Amino acid sequence: MGKPATSDRRAYRPLCLLICGGALSGNKGAIAMTLTVAREIRAIVPGCRLRLLSKDPAHDAALAAQEGIELVTARPRQLLTTTLVRSLAASCLPRDRRSLLWDGILRAYAEADCVVDVTGVSFSDDATWRTWLLGIGWLLPALATGTPYTKLSQTLGPFRKPLNRWLARQLLPRCGLIITRGEQAQREVSELLGLDPPCPVCADTAFLLEPASDATVDAELRAVGAPIRGFVGVSPSAIVAWKSESRQKGGATTYRQVMCDLIEYILKSTGLPVVIVPHAAERALGPVDYELSREVCAGLPAEAPVFLLSGEQDPWLLKGIITRAEAFVACRFHALVAALSSGVPTLAVGWGHKYVDAMKLFGVAEFHHNFADISDDKLRVSFSRLWEQREMLRARLRALLPAVQDSARENFRLLYAFWKAKGLV
Repeated sequence: MGKPATSDRRAYRPLCLLICGGALSGNKGAIAMTLTVAREIRAIVPGCRLRLLSKDPAHDAALAAQEGIELVTARPRQLLTTTLVRSLAASCLPRDRRSLLWDGILRAYAEADCVVDVTGVSFSDDATWRTWLLGIGWLLPALATGTPYTKLSQTLGPFRKPLNRWLARQLLPRCGLIITRGEQAQREVSELLGLDPPCPVCADTAFLLEPASDATVDAELRAVGAPIRGFVGVSPSAIVAWKSESRQKGGATTYRQVMCDLIEYILKSTGLPVVIVPHAAERALGPVDYELSREVCAGLPAEAPVFLLSGEQDPWLLKGIITRAEAFVACRFHALVAALSSGVPTLAVGWGHKYVDAMKLFGVAEFHHNFADISDDKLRVSFSRLWEQREMLRARLRALLPAVQDSARENFRLLYAFWKAKGLV
């Protein structure tokens, strides 16, 4: 049977939304986006039912119960094998026969009124192959079940590689709503699909994340022996290290050494201690930051006043800690978002255009560096300028933050308008 008429659905059950691309454990950026999206949606549609496709339901369960989010087990291996095959096969059947092929994941799609994709990057030449495949794997079940599919603020493109370009051209037009989180992604998508007007641009949803309380932040910093204020924060990225290693032999070692050298320069030039903030813990899908951070610490003098967080903190607590920094070096994207939205002058060392897009929102793109073009000298000079201008930069970030957060909220205004046009609300 097909989906019931919208008017019938509203009469007997609340709006049911299926979130994909998010997480409630592991990668702190994914957690931040998932939690923010869930809370903002509930603010505009109270009483709606929220379900999350979970890669790791055992570890997602505690936060899911706290937030009232139902989990649907969707491990990547299953999603990209049996569910993918069933989706493709079902698409070849008459609509009234497709349910014969449903598994648990496809059934969750079929029961949902709309899918909300909160992944950070999709259909990008710069993404890892696993991230690229997952972007396709989340979308195909929606096509098989006929469930409306929406993409909240995320990075798409570039589309230089022929296979990625072809698949993006075939699949992205099937999305009911696409929101990019930067002007470059907007241009890439709009040119690829011939969109006029172009797709909308909104700031990342995690710009709306609130920090933990002062007491919680104080307790965590004291637990690792760090001062509760007056430090510089650094967030290394295992993805940047991996990309460096892929680019040239020995590149990962070079990245580690560059980070060690930069931290030593920060200690000497500012006279402040450094707190290292891993932003992807052991259970994250893909490279994790904690082990890399330990290696960076091991490369520093034993007496250096450097403090390493465990990597198990939730995103509210991490943002609260980042808020205390006098300056920040962000190699993880959502550590960058947390720092900018906290008014902390930040040096970004990243990959892909999402970093510079975020920096442009605050007029500080000059302090962005791509991983492929970093050196000790460049980062020291850039951090020195950042440190000298930190009070001016802090004022600029705080002045522009309300507009950026309003842009992040536009995600949900556009989403609600889409639901309204579909008769879902």
